Amino acid sequence: AKSISLANLSLPGQPLKVELIKGGLYPSSGEKLVEGRAKGIIRVYNNYSTQPQILVARTRFLSPEGRLFRTTKRIVVPGAKYENGKLIPSYTEVEVVAAEPGEEYNIGPTTFSIPGFAGTPKYTGFYGKSLSPMTGGFKKSVKVVTEEDISRAKEDIKKKAFAEAKEKLAKQLPANYKILEGSINQEVVETLSSIKPGMESDSFILKIKVRA
Repeated sequence: AKSISLANLSLPGQPLKVELIKGGLYPSSGEKLVEGRAKGIIRVYNNYSTQPQILVARTRFLSPEGRLFRTTKRIVVPGAKYENGKLIPSYTEVEVVAAEPGEEYNIGPTTFSIPGFAGTPKYTGFYGKSLSPMTGGFKKSVKVVTEEDISRAKEDIKKKAFAEAKEKLAKQLPANYKILEGSINQEVVETLSSIKPGMESDSFILKIKVRA
């Protein structure tokens, strides 16, 4: 329509379009427990015989204070040697990991016994020693982003973005034009965020692109 026509019940109109990106910073409401197990390197000594000793993966090593660690792989401890009639211990090194998570397993250098040899002569002949601290054990609660967090954020941004888009449309109006009630179509074109439910974060930024 190029002019007002009462006969055709028509009015001249003009399409206007606005696209914009709106975002905001929002807090995360979820929580989850994260934990890690202490680990380190120990030397496993053979002060028992000149014969090598096989120790299977997950062999237990116990510290004096009762902290249990397990080897991460199968090892062969070489046989000891006699020098001047005296048995000289041999050793090999292996990584061990704490049986449980927690900071209490971050222990300093110490000597370990092998519970599997308890009650046999090998119990005193085979042992482990750490030359540096065990590290990496922890337990803590962290904030995580939930699906509800993202949904609430998206609704909040959408309302603000639609309101701003409507204002921008109004500023584009030619003289003697007005926006009729119900004539605005608004939609979310894209959600611009790398955040996903379950991700660890105290807060997150969510952006959306809207078209009106």
